[in-house]
Amino acid sequence: MGEGRKSKIDFKQWLEKLQQESWQLELIISGFAIFGLFQARGYLFQMHNNMTEVVVATTIPILFMSLTIVLAWHIFVSNLLLHVFVRGLWIGAIGLRYVSGEINYDQLGYNKRFTEHYRKNVGSFDDYIERLERFASVIFAYTFLLCFMLISFAFFMAFLLFFSILLLLIFDRESIMTHGIMIHHPIPVTFLLSLLFLGAVVLFDFMTLGLLKRIKQRHFSSFYFWVSRFMSIITLAFLWHPLLFNFLDSKYTKRLVLFSLPYYFLLLVLLPSLSLEQHGFYPTFTKGSFRFKEQLNKHSVHYQFYDEERERMRKLSNHQPIYGATIPSKRVQGNYLEFFVKAHRSDGLKVREQVKETFPLARTGFLLDNFSTLEYDPSKDLKTDPQDTLAKARINSDFEQNLRQIKGALISFLEVRIDNQKVDNNSIDFDFYLHPDTGDKGLLAYADIEQLPRGRHILSVKKYIARERKNNNQLDSIMVSIPFLKEN
Repeated sequence: MGEGRKSKIDFKQWLEKLQQESWQLELIISGFAIFGLFQARGYLFQMHNNMTEVVVATTIPILFMSLTIVLAWHIFVSNLLLHVFVRGLWIGAIGLRYVSGEINYDQLGYNKRFTEHYRKNVGSFDDYIERLERFASVIFAYTFLLCFMLISFAFFMAFLLFFSILLLLIFDRESIMTHGIMIHHPIPVTFLLSLLFLGAVVLFDFMTLGLLKRIKQRHFSSFYFWVSRFMSIITLAFLWHPLLFNFLDSKYTKRLVLFSLPYYFLLLVLLPSLSLEQHGFYPTFTKGSFRFKEQLNKHSVHYQFYDEERERMRKLSNHQPIYGATIPSKRVQGNYLEFFVKAHRSDGLKVREQVKETFPLARTGFLLDNFSTLEYDPSKDLKTDPQDTLAKARINSDFEQNLRQIKGALISFLEVRIDNQKVDNNSIDFDFYLHPDTGDKGLLAYADIEQLPRGRHILSVKKYIARERKNNNQLDSIMVSIPFLKEN
């Protein structure tokens, strides 16, 4: 008995010593984890895309499991980067304390009001270091708590999927062979709905920080005790319950648990859909539907219609930037030379100066793709009957005319030469384009080179841009020369 008590005391002393040195382990784990996560990003997101494609033919649990992969990646990367930043600040603060010691507010020479305010609210430098230490340690533990909760959610969905297949094989084998995993039989439906209801009850209890566990009514507490035990087993939640309870028994960390669901929503929905739009006079090329899709497709090359370009868009994260213009290959076959001219931030200003009556094709600034329609809709400004066919036709016609004017203005900013011979822009076909390798907007051009002999030639593209200098808008230009080899 005495030996057991002594070993516990030794273990606690070891833990006390270890927690003082844990920052080294935290930084090592964070560094390796961040490196590994960025290395595995392509594989994980490809897995997510594959699982999302499968979900059409199977069931919703697979979709939630694939979203878990994406969300876990975002949680680890964002939290561990924050942890490394705070730990670095903490190490810097400790180094500064060694050099200059405590904060001497009297030495600053501020007036009495500021001095008292800073003494009370900022406190001593040691207190600041302690706050950084606590925050960094909590962020590190919070990261793994969030991920373990996600793993439990994924296990719950996997349990649903497994028993869906099992029950269908038992009760509706013929249907699964002909229609796939589609639930029609009443017994599997009843079981799955009951399981979803129990899962929703446990989720509600978690969101309210154990409200149902505080109910003293004997029959309900007995029933919910076994429901909670069952869910804890199938989701493996018992593995992280000690971590959760340690967060809940402190006011400092309890707020982070309350913040968990909004944080999931922020990382899964808001941040991935947040984008910065700079080119209002180019279409947005969003995946979602928009009012003037037919008109825009006539004047654009959209990657979603070309298999090879959709694959290139998936690899967008590892792109190299484009300067001015680019061509697909240094070797050109056939009678047409394809080249891409990148949009410039001053294009909108020059379009407005040249064509006064145009309206932008997209809003600019920070936008949420999933929560706003990016394309400008002139019908919102017209007092017309939604069922008026003539009004709809006029709106579509006005939009296409606006589209042609914008494209014409953007083309007029270009000067194209091949072997120093100017090429008439009217002889070149232009379309709006989103480059699948870099995500840059611009114009895709096709120049007729049938009369060019075989051999080496030089494509020169000059784009006139506006730059503000001393309150005067003056024209400048970007010049790109690209050698290419015409093979036949």
